[in-house]
Amino acid sequence: MYLAGVFHVLTISSTLFPAFFASRTAFRKSRLNSAYSRKSFGVMFVLPIGGADMPVVIALLNAFTGLAAAATGFELENNVLIVSGMLVGASGTLLTVLMGRAMNRSIANVLFGAFGQLTPSAAGAPAGAAADGSEDPFALRLPTLLVANKADRLPDAAVELRTFLELTGLRYAAFAVSAATGHGLGEIGPWLFAHLGIVQVYTKLPGHPPDRDRPFTLRRGQTVEDVARLVHKDLTRSLRYARVWGKSGFAGQQVGREHPVADGDVVELHA
Repeated sequence: MYLAGVFHVLTISSTLFPAFFASRTAFRKSRLNSAYSRKSFGVMFVLPIGGADMPVVIALLNAFTGLAAAATGFELENNVLIVSGMLVGASGTLLTVLMGRAMNRSIANVLFGAFGQLTPSAAGAPAGAAADGSEDPFALRLPTLLVANKADRLPDAAVELRTFLELTGLRYAAFAVSAATGHGLGEIGPWLFAHLGIVQVYTKLPGHPPDRDRPFTLRRGQTVEDVARLVHKDLTRSLRYARVWGKSGFAGQQVGREHPVADGDVVELHA
């Protein structure tokens, strides 16, 4: 009986162990596949996001981490984990919203604004390099300026710079400057301002001159509503109309909240 029992147990074990190890192996493979899928999704999710927007995304991911910890606390019935996770999630969410407002960008625009966009051949950027598909499809071309310093050491810096661009095949806008003498430095600021798509708008109170000491900076194409949001978020809801002086309309023109502003405009908001 003893030998028969041992043989019976060994027989069962010999049939169960391979299935047990096979199930463990399949479980490990599924976990690995799931981990690789999560990592791939994470990389693809943040890859198109620009460097200037990355702090917002980091704050949002931090909020997700806190919410995941809180959910784990609910599952484990651990009050400390729940409270700490909710604190981290709430602080990360608040920081994300505040940073988005400071950048005058919505969270959706930060996260998904780069998806589906073609790489723009902006002024000063090399064109046609990504058209053949040989470069990274997630590359985002930005306006680029090539600044060649120490121009004071060359007899004809402009000719040298032109020759350099022809030999290298670069199609960047380029300035020859000298940090020692200041030659060419005054051209950098206007070029950057023109190609970054930034406009400065001034506001005024009814019956008062415009406040030209504190301009509001917006992106080209933004509207009177965006100006009101920068002045105060409550003004956006109560705004009825505005009067505009400048390039976007005639002097004192009454416009609605969807009216696009131009550089140098003076906006008088009426709530």
